[in-house]
Amino acid sequence: MQLAEWLYQALTPVEPSPTFVQKLGQELALAAAHGQLSFIERYHKKILVTAATLGSVLSLMGLVLFYRQRATSRSTPLT
Repeated sequence: MQLAEWLYQALTPVEPSPTFVQKLGQELALAAAHGQLSFIERYHKKILVTAATLGSVLSLMGLVLFYRQRATSRSTPLT
């Protein structure tokens, strides 16, 4: 129990100066303003990969539909 009492006496709470509090607040606000990234900046790579994947899938679907339509029109006899 003696150690706890010694620590309690040695580590008394201190109040920061108003200048320190104000300066810290300004620095934190400035850091937060510069640290905020837009949605596009945050997910830039994921957006590009998703767009490229979607473009590839749509291109393949277009080719499949084209060749399917071509095969269907060739197999249908003229009347």
